[in-house]
Amino acid sequence: TEFLEEEGLKAEGLYRVPGNKADSELLMLKFDEDHDVDIHDLNIGVNAVATAVKSFFSELPEPLVPSAFHTSLTEAIAIHDKKERLDKLIELVGELPTVNYLVLKTFMLHLNRVSMYSEENLMTPDNLAICFWPTLMRPEIHTVEKMATMIEEFKSVMMILVEQCSYIFYGSDEIV
Repeated sequence: TEFLEEEGLKAEGLYRVPGNKADSELLMLKFDEDHDVDIHDLNIGVNAVATAVKSFFSELPEPLVPSAFHTSLTEAIAIHDKKERLDKLIELVGELPTVNYLVLKTFMLHLNRVSMYSEENLMTPDNLAICFWPTLMRPEIHTVEKMATMIEEFKSVMMILVEQCSYIFYGSDEIV
């Protein structure tokens, strides 16, 4: 995410516009060989890097937000009082496996930073949530009827995590 924050925060459609597939695959290959790969040396575009990030999350054996948490998270976003809703989300994400929690925390801060440039990149928290809830949550949806409801619920979970990441993950007193 460091490269994307240095080079791509103002790139229109970051994470929405797919990058060159060959460049994205090259980055994934180089990353598999060396986790400290210098992306600048590869001379690939920001959209290819963003595509590789999405691919990384989609190829994890288990979603970053495991399915065991989906029902609790969607119930939490239904809480009407904003502070109570956010405090419940803090509690729930705190129950994630440690690695999942730390990666989610770091990635939500990154997406929050991307959203701060939404006037240039057009990636609002809502747009980022649309791009990432399927990748980070990967729910099993069995019926078309259930799909419509679940899409909105999962998108809302992800949007709140992006918008409120300072409060949820970093203990900020300020609720946005």
